[in-house]
Amino acid sequence: MAKMKIDGSMILGLEGMLSPPRAIMELFDNSHDHGATIIHITISSHSMTIWDNGTGCNDPNLIATPSMSHSRQSMSKIGGKGIGAKQGMATFGRHWDIQTVPNMRGKPKVYHRYVVDWDERGDLPDEYSGHGEPSYTAPKEIRNGGTKIVVTKRQGGHNINIDSIRKQLEVIYRPALSGDLQVSLHEPERGYARRLSNSALEAHRFVGPVEEAVGTVEGRTFRVRYGTLKNSDETLSGCHYIFGPRIVLTRASIGNFTLPSACYVDVILGEGWKHKLNTNKSNFRYSKELDMAVEELIKPWLIKQQANAFTLKMRIVAGAVAANINDMLLFLDKTIEGEYGPKPKNKSEMKEKDEKKEKKIRTRKYATRRTRAQFGTGQWGIEEDEQTTCLKIDMRGDALLGNKLWHVAISSEMMTVFLNIGPNQRTIAELFTRSDEATLRRYALIAYAWAVASEPKDHGPLLAALRKLGYEIDVDTMSASAIECMVANFFTDYLSGDKKYQAPPASEMSRSS
Repeated sequence: MAKMKIDGSMILGLEGMLSPPRAIMELFDNSHDHGATIIHITISSHSMTIWDNGTGCNDPNLIATPSMSHSRQSMSKIGGKGIGAKQGMATFGRHWDIQTVPNMRGKPKVYHRYVVDWDERGDLPDEYSGHGEPSYTAPKEIRNGGTKIVVTKRQGGHNINIDSIRKQLEVIYRPALSGDLQVSLHEPERGYARRLSNSALEAHRFVGPVEEAVGTVEGRTFRVRYGTLKNSDETLSGCHYIFGPRIVLTRASIGNFTLPSACYVDVILGEGWKHKLNTNKSNFRYSKELDMAVEELIKPWLIKQQANAFTLKMRIVAGAVAANINDMLLFLDKTIEGEYGPKPKNKSEMKEKDEKKEKKIRTRKYATRRTRAQFGTGQWGIEEDEQTTCLKIDMRGDALLGNKLWHVAISSEMMTVFLNIGPNQRTIAELFTRSDEATLRRYALIAYAWAVASEPKDHGPLLAALRKLGYEIDVDTMSASAIECMVANFFTDYLSGDKKYQAPPASEMSRSS
C-alpha cells in the first residue's frame, strides 16, 4: 500500500488558520513551556521575531516539523499536539529562521540554526541534521540558553494593530505575567514598546482581600481565586479558566449564577486537565462539571455578590427615575413662581416678585422640619404654611411590604416612594433587574398622585401650579380619585412632550424681562 503524499503546499493551509494575536499566543506557549523568564516579541509589516531565555532545544526539528512536540509528554506544559507553533510561524511568513542554544546542566552549550523555506510548489524542507556550533557564535540574547525565531516572506505583508495585540495578550496571559516573567512587545516602525502586566496582582483594584479555595472534579484538582472589584474591569471581570500560562475560557456565569460586572474569579486547572484541552487550548472537556463544582465551592460569596449588585443597580435605576420626575416637579415650581407664566411689566412688579421669592426662601430656610409617614389615608402630613414648593420625590426598593405595591413616606420637602421588591411582588424586582425605567416611573407617578389625592391640602403649591396650567382642581368638592386622575394626567401630558409644558426659548425670556 502506497504511503500518503504531501508537499510544500501544506503551508497554504497553515497560513490562514490563526489570527496574528492567536499566532503569537502559540509561540508564547512554547517559550513559557521552556522555562523562559524573558520573552521579547517584535512585529513589523513584513516580519515577526520572538526570542526567549528559556532552556532552548537540542533538536530544532521539534520546533519546525508539524506533529513533533517537545512538550507532549509533560503534563505541566500546555503544548502537546505539535501543530500550534507551526501555525503561529506560518501566520507570519514562509521563511523560518530558527536559532536555539539548549541550556542543559553538565553539557556544553551548542548553537543550532535551522532555516526553513516553504515552497508551495516544491518538496517539503529538509530536516535539520547538524551538530551545532559553539554558543558564542549565537546571537547575544540567547548565548546563555534560549531560542530566537525570525519569520519573513508573508504573502501580502501584515496588517497589524500592535496595541490590540498587546491588550489581547494581557488578557489571555495575565496568569503568567507575574513573578520573574518579563514580556515585552515592540513595533520598530512606530517606535512602539510596551511591557505586559498582570492587573490581578494590583490590590488597589479590589474591595478587601482576594480569597482562595481548592476543589476536585473526577480526580482532577483545581484552585479558585476570587474577589470583588471596586469597578467593573474589562480584563478581570468574569470567570476565567486557566491552564498553564493562559486563560483558556472566560464566562460571565458560574453554574446557575450570572456574575455581576464587578466580580473576579480565576479557576486554575491542575496538571490532570491537560489532555482535556482542545488543539488551540481555547476550551476543554468536562467544563460543565467543573462549572457546577466551582459554584458549590464559592456559593455563599456568589449569593452575596448578586444581592449587592442588585442593590446597587436598583439605586442607580431608582435615581434615574426620580431625577426624571423631579424635572417635572421643578417645572411646576417655576410655574407657580411665575417664571413660565406672565412676566412682570414694570420694575415695581419685578421688585415685588423678587421680594416674594426672597420671602419664600426665608420661609423654607427657617421653617420647622417635621417628618410625617403616610401609610394610607391617615390625617397627617405637612402643615400648609411650611411647604413653599412641590414635594420632590425619592424612590427606593423595600422587600418588607407584604402584599402592598408601595409605601409612601413624606417629610417637609421630600416624598419617598418605597416600591415592593419582596417575594409577593416579584414583577417590580424584575423591572429593576431589567432597568425598565419607563414602567418603574409609572409606578412612582401613580404613587405620587395617590399621595397628593389622599391629603390634597398638604400639597398646595403643586395644586396651585396645576390650576395655573388650566387644571380645574377644587379640593373641597372633588373626590380623591378625581384629583388623583388630574395629577396623573399632568405627568402623562408632560412625558408626552406637550409644548405647553416646555420652558420658553431663552430669547423670549430675555425679551419679557
